[in-house]
Amino acid sequence: MKFKKIRIRNFRNFQEVCLSLNNKNIIFGRNDFGKTNFLYALRFLFDASVRKNGFQITDYHKRNVDEKIIIQVELDISEDCDDNEFIRARVKGATSFSKGTLIIQIEGEFDYEKQIGNPVLKWGGAIDELSIVQQRGIVTSLDNIFEVIYVSPNVSPVELFKKNRSLLYKDTRTDKTELIKEAINNLNTVISKDSRVEYINNQLTEKYNEIRKEDVVIKLQSEHQLNGIFNHLTPYIHDQEKDAEELLYPTAGDGRQKILAYALTSLTEELKIKEKADKRISIFLMEEIENSLHPTMQQIISRHLFNQNKELYPYLFVTTHSEHMFMYMDEVELIRIYKDSGGIVQNKSTFFKVPEDYKSTRKIFNEKLAEALFFDRVLLVEGMSEKILFESIIEKLTYESNLLDTKVMEEATVLSIEGIGFEDYIRILKEIGIKTLIKTDNDIKINKNNISVLGIRRCQKINAVLENVELEEKDLAEPYQNTNSLDNDSDRNKIKIEVYKSYKSDIEQWENKGIFLSEVELEEDLEKALPDDYLANLPFNLVDYLQDAKKKNMNEYINKHFNAEIANIVFNDKRFTCLKQLVGVDENDN
Repeated sequence: MKFKKIRIRNFRNFQEVCLSLNNKNIIFGRNDFGKTNFLYALRFLFDASVRKNGFQITDYHKRNVDEKIIIQVELDISEDCDDNEFIRARVKGATSFSKGTLIIQIEGEFDYEKQIGNPVLKWGGAIDELSIVQQRGIVTSLDNIFEVIYVSPNVSPVELFKKNRSLLYKDTRTDKTELIKEAINNLNTVISKDSRVEYINNQLTEKYNEIRKEDVVIKLQSEHQLNGIFNHLTPYIHDQEKDAEELLYPTAGDGRQKILAYALTSLTEELKIKEKADKRISIFLMEEIENSLHPTMQQIISRHLFNQNKELYPYLFVTTHSEHMFMYMDEVELIRIYKDSGGIVQNKSTFFKVPEDYKSTRKIFNEKLAEALFFDRVLLVEGMSEKILFESIIEKLTYESNLLDTKVMEEATVLSIEGIGFEDYIRILKEIGIKTLIKTDNDIKINKNNISVLGIRRCQKINAVLENVELEEKDLAEPYQNTNSLDNDSDRNKIKIEVYKSYKSDIEQWENKGIFLSEVELEEDLEKALPDDYLANLPFNLVDYLQDAKKKNMNEYINKHFNAEIANIVFNDKRFTCLKQLVGVDENDN
């Protein structure tokens, strides 16, 4: 079975949604944008305990009860596998499966008299051949196929243990039967002789004799039995390095509760898989599972779900607002929920697969990518020196000069990719609707009189990604021919400037698409943007100083020689137009 698509219409904050799905999905976005509502749409479809309550007025988008709620999922069941055979056997004659597709839909038509939306389940092989799903009480034929495992942000390991204890106890036998019987008999005796029990005995005996005088006494008898004695077990966590019994505690803080809850979830699913038989297909819906967990533990959970134990969660939907939950993802559908400039909730999704160059080091790539996923606009730069400079400019204009709205800090970010491999990042960010800008150096490579225009070629490749076209080697810029000797950096920079001028028209077109190429490098751009008198008062040559140790010296320069006034000068220089686009300021504004 493979999840293919979901359509949500007129449900909560979703007016109309149509998204691609996969069997593993991560739903992300900032708070209050609709991640929980997305999971609720799936719960209404697949969970009888949610569906039985019907749709409330508040479930209708902007309370528009004149229009139906529609939640629809399309599944691919064309391949021959256990799950697909199981589904076909249970659906039986509801659809022909001629195209290997199963569509499951729930509709909610509002009943004005009862003031509730009646959920109606349908399924079929195509939209125009949907039929009503058979139902007995609140349970439908669909509920005999799928089981929703919902893990809430406040999941309780105690409740999970109680819910699954019959499965956990299955095929086990106690080896302490006689000891337990003796202990229970002793317990019953002690309870029956307790002073509270004796007091009630006397009161009841007195009242009984007031009604009918008999030579009898009333006694409360404790009747704890062996059956059910294990129903009151509670999972505790014990520090094995401590011996004191009082250090036994029920899950300690929220973080430990979460870890224990996920351990129980994994264990119960393993047991279900072992007994297999005719079990239902589990769909895992996990909501903000990172809550109360340290970032390191969040990454461990990410590894558990998407790498180490991924087979336990074949159909998985995870909502998150933590970048750490993306660390070990691979072959997942990224579903971004965000608001456009008009405040309307939007959704975009894309299939994410770790690039081949990072297959053994997925965390390196994922960690960088995850830093950008919760923003509306991202500026990709080559290294940390650019990031330090650009973030300092934005912060100074926001918090010291009040020239930028503070919401800029929520909407925009600068991402250092520590290199020049922009394309893989751009493809993903573009697909999920994050505006992506690039600032890169005008690099060249000299081989005698042939000069490879690396920076120009890089921009051509980036532009091809943005335009969604394929480039061949013949489409890229050819080496630049030079007849002058190149003795020093000054000569190299002259060549870079010549190259820049010769591609000026292309560079201007690229800038309109968010691709910004330095005339030489970032440090030269910065020097040309700054006033001469300011540069004269610096205790060093700015370009030489910054290029000597880029990250370290840029950090020192920003902290000792950079202020809000200088930040504003750089921000308004045409060489740094990328910053205006990043923060959403019109380039013509001063």
